[in-house]
Amino acid sequence: MLERMLFVYAKLNPSLLYVQGMNEILAVIYYCFWGEDTEFFETDVFTCFTIVMAELRDSFDRVTDDEKTGIRGRIRLFGELLLKVDPELHAHIEYCQIDHQFYSLRWLMLLFSQEFSLDDSVRLWDTLFADQRRYNYVFFVCCAKVTLLRETILAGEFSECMEALQSSGRQSLVEVLEEAQRLAREHSKDYVYYLG
Repeated sequence: MLERMLFVYAKLNPSLLYVQGMNEILAVIYYCFWGEDTEFFETDVFTCFTIVMAELRDSFDRVTDDEKTGIRGRIRLFGELLLKVDPELHAHIEYCQIDHQFYSLRWLMLLFSQEFSLDDSVRLWDTLFADQRRYNYVFFVCCAKVTLLRETILAGEFSECMEALQSSGRQSLVEVLEEAQRLAREHSKDYVYYLG
């Protein structure tokens, strides 16, 4: 069923087709609808997927990579916010020559669906979708995941920092959301509106 939905999506979007990672987005939506006992199950899942992809589409489109809504543009916005949130931490990551895309690409592209369990992903998506300007809170979640590793990152060099950043999926969602909320409160003036 998932394969069929991704095939139909690719046919309806010939300029984009299928890009690796779309299946992760679809899987979370499918999970939300699982157990729905109606003849429209597949239609409902597909409709929600196309709605979410309408807003995430540029993250999967190479043509828009460098735009604010493209994946490199979004990584750049995250890096700018991290610089405002914690200049010392940002400077150390730069000193270690770690490009933010090395660890945040899948966070931003897949809305953390590979970082947390399905139940936690649904909880996180609920928070992200509740944002007044859709998906802007995701930048604070990214910053939270990094600032929670602050001591480890500041004490390490490239390999230690990369290992910590790439294995940050072991953080609890509650801890990450609490930190993201704290950062959003303290840095609301730095809030990055990449849409609208």
